[in-house]
Amino acid sequence: MVTGVQTCALPILRAQMEGAGDPARQARQKSVLAELLLVLEEAFRDRMVEHSDYECRRDRLRRLSPVFEFLATHHDEPLSVPAAARMLKMSASYFMRFFRKATGLTFSVYVDQLRVGRAHQLLVESDLSLAEIAAETGFCDQCHMNRHIRRRFGTTPGRIRSMARAPGPS
Repeated sequence: MVTGVQTCALPILRAQMEGAGDPARQARQKSVLAELLLVLEEAFRDRMVEHSDYECRRDRLRRLSPVFEFLATHHDEPLSVPAAARMLKMSASYFMRFFRKATGLTFSVYVDQLRVGRAHQLLVESDLSLAEIAAETGFCDQCHMNRHIRRRFGTTPGRIRSMARAPGPS
């Protein structure tokens, strides 16, 4: 890239030093400058695409913030795709595609991960029963919560709680 820029920049500098009043020189300068811009565009095209992808994803996540805020404060309440879509004034099918593009997850997987994470936190930090934790985190019952926790952590909720409370090495 440096050699391409240097190749384009040197004729511009020469023409500038020789005197820019001549229309032919000005035309050569413009031609070389246009070539320089093409070289720079080619060199930075990948970065421009990466940046624009990042910008699009950030804007999508920003647009989803009302749903994220609702889920953070009402994680024990059910939130259906149609209800989430209405929050954002979208159709349900468009919302599902939009959510997947923004987060990389389906809406239901995201909600499940949020609930399992909160259940894990309550297992470790509270003395609530497993049934109370299931109700607190929005699972329909304790069995449903146990299944999701086993799938995510590879162990039972009771085992997670006992390991968290076991005295560490002294």
